[in-house]
Amino acid sequence: MLVGLAFVHALDPQAPRTAGPRQMIIDLRSGGMAGGAGEQSMAIAMTAQVLREWQVPCSVIAGATDSKLVDFQSAMQSGANLITQAAGAQATLMGVSFAAMVADNDTLGAILRANILPEISEETLALAAITDVVAGERHFLGWLEIYARMRSDFLYPDVADHGLIEEWQASEKLDMGSRAAQHARIVLKNHWPQHTSQALRERYLIRTLGFYRTMHGLTLTLARRKFRKTW
Repeated sequence: MLVGLAFVHALDPQAPRTAGPRQMIIDLRSGGMAGGAGEQSMAIAMTAQVLREWQVPCSVIAGATDSKLVDFQSAMQSGANLITQAAGAQATLMGVSFAAMVADNDTLGAILRANILPEISEETLALAAITDVVAGERHFLGWLEIYARMRSDFLYPDVADHGLIEEWQASEKLDMGSRAAQHARIVLKNHWPQHTSQALRERYLIRTLGFYRTMHGLTLTLARRKFRKTW
């Protein structure tokens, strides 16, 4: 992009021009484009900030969803930057959906990721590695730096689809809602959180059982008295 701007300026310094950066994020698990990822929004914001500092007119992309269907993911990745009543609320707050909780969790993760300030340093810029790639293999796949950044710089969603279109066509072709429902069932079946100690749980379990026994005894006593009065 900068080379193009410099070329136009060399031809005619007065020529009107607009910078149009189109940086794209790749999901390194599949090699597919992840245009709806939070990292995409962050890269766009960084580019726009730099170009505004240089006072260069620019245009950027937004709303590039990775979904193959008109579904929750399609709406989420087409411009969501705020979500309220999270998570899982349905039917004007009169209902709740476990599948929506899972899907909203992906949305919240992408929003948070898009608002994390990027670290700019000699290490993250990796100019030496870029120089080696340009002069050598001409791609970054297989580089240790890439694998390291892949784990630290990317948030991988639980149910949003970043896969290739060919993989989706060969699959069940599920939308995000269906995948979220499947994920919710797995969580409910296998996840048993232990937020308190065993001793504390046993202590309150005994108290709870004692309370229910007391209430049960009271209910029986009242029922017997009512029965006697009736007869």
